[in-house]
Amino acid sequence: MTPELTGAERYQTTQASPFTSHKSKKNCSQAKENIHMKTITVDGVEYTPVTPADSPVRIVILQRGWVVVGYWSQDGEDVTITQAQVIRTWGTTSGLGELVSGPTSSTKLDPTGTVHAHILGVVASIDANVEDWEGIL
Repeated sequence: MTPELTGAERYQTTQASPFTSHKSKKNCSQAKENIHMKTITVDGVEYTPVTPADSPVRIVILQRGWVVVGYWSQDGEDVTITQAQVIRTWGTTSGLGELVSGPTSSTKLDPTGTVHAHILGVVASIDANVEDWEGIL
């Protein structure tokens, strides 16, 4: 016969996070070690993260609303944007994607130099036309 659980015990049992285990501290430490996995296997199928190839010019949306344009390169988890310019004012009528083919007459750019970011700080990046940005960057 199973003993009746109290309200607090029932909550702990049903609300366990993927990084804790009410059964064993060993499971908890194993879960924490697997946070930065290179691959994961689900139902016998192995999945690995895909890193996109470097694109010469990208519009990059960073955390906290920073939007920069420049020459993108990535080394592991480190992203570098050289000859970067902060896009202070988009100056578009159709959204940020309109800047793929270069700035509009209303776009305001601030020269920034080189920007370094961790890949997790990149919210999104948009490939831009190199020819349209070459004389500007």
